[in-house]
Amino acid sequence: MALLGGASHGEATERRQLTFDAQTAAPRPEPMIMGVGVHFGIGGSYNYDPRRAADLVRDIGFTSVRDDLVWPLFVRENVHKNASPPPQIWRLYRFLGLAGVKPLLILGHNHPLIEGGTRPMTAGGREAFAGFSAKAAGFVSRFQPMFEIWNEWNLSADFNPPWVVGAGKEGDPRAARDYLDLVKTTLPALNKAVPKSPVLVGVSGYDEDWLWTQAIMAGGVMRGAQGLSIHLSNHCHQTIAKRTATEAIDRVDLLQRLLMKDGAPPVPVYVSEIGWPTAPLTPCVIKAEQQADYLAQFLFWAGATPWLKGAWVYQLKDQGVHPDQLEDNFGIFTYDYKPKPAACAVREAVRLLKGSSAFRVERPFPDMFVVQLGGARDAAGKVRLVAWTTTGTLKGRLVLPAGVQAGARRLCGGPQAADAEGFAVGSEPLVIDVDGTSATLEAILDPLERRVDQGPPAR
Repeated sequence: MALLGGASHGEATERRQLTFDAQTAAPRPEPMIMGVGVHFGIGGSYNYDPRRAADLVRDIGFTSVRDDLVWPLFVRENVHKNASPPPQIWRLYRFLGLAGVKPLLILGHNHPLIEGGTRPMTAGGREAFAGFSAKAAGFVSRFQPMFEIWNEWNLSADFNPPWVVGAGKEGDPRAARDYLDLVKTTLPALNKAVPKSPVLVGVSGYDEDWLWTQAIMAGGVMRGAQGLSIHLSNHCHQTIAKRTATEAIDRVDLLQRLLMKDGAPPVPVYVSEIGWPTAPLTPCVIKAEQQADYLAQFLFWAGATPWLKGAWVYQLKDQGVHPDQLEDNFGIFTYDYKPKPAACAVREAVRLLKGSSAFRVERPFPDMFVVQLGGARDAAGKVRLVAWTTTGTLKGRLVLPAGVQAGARRLCGGPQAADAEGFAVGSEPLVIDVDGTSATLEAILDPLERRVDQGPPAR
């Protein structure tokens, strides 16, 4: 199937030809991990119930869950070293058994009662943390987990802004060198305790120009690790037009290009947090429909990107009920387990991705994506495409030649018929099945619709 791209510029029209047919989708080496964050292990309940949460994980079709193994909960004052963990850990243990999917577990949190444990930046603190990590990993080994070493080391609420720019100076608790030392102490202990469990490193929060991440990579952080973990958030970006999945896609793509600039092979990247909060009484307003569109867009792009090995939605349900608190509103379900629009969008994206075995992503314009889902079990004899634009203010079209048969539906809506100008494409992904193994489409993104409200800067 040939895809022709066109965009009007005054009287001129730019056109590109792309080829899609049954052979152009490339099989992924392995299925992408599609996970979700939960909060059983960090101490607060946030109305997280093991059975209800496990039911939602299975309903959506997630293949992984992400939670915390908290250092102070495993290593406690005046408690015998062989004592059982406290109730919070058993709630996590029960949930993992009910969910029945592979966990990604964060080894972290400061320990104020251990010398050098806030943060572990001394030799003694690092050795104590490595000992905790080995003990905690062994405790959950029956679930065949993956692990992350620490969480967002490059951020600290004691600074404004909280993220460090660059590698960080000596004495800065966010510095890359101290994180490298922690990994070099902890990773051998984990590999010895649970040799079959993959360990991810990095786990960076916002990293301007990826300078901190490049510093730890240059320092050898991946030696003995299975992947680089990163977090992507832009819900409070000063430019409202960049609070989108497209910005997140561009940022992780830039990271890979930076890491490959000297001819190195692609680095296995895991996005262990990706999400947008629906908190209407904050300066960082993301509508529920936008949250749904952006999560689905990112998952489809990630599924078609073979070096991106996993993505975890943050998070399963809201952890609070306050509309003026960002952290309360990241869930794809409400605090009381009611679905937001994102629940359907993520469920449908996961279902389509799990049902496909080969992928291709094309970007005919900076604000328009088309992903081919090859080998889809329910699309025999058809070429299946998923198309979207960055935001709802950008209007695209896919035009079929006369006589070519195709059906389309919105991701969480009913069938969408073509009009005289083709299939309308917006920010909600459009699923299109074209009869046969080849056809011609014309992709158009109206430049008159490129204007996006910049809005005031976030506070």
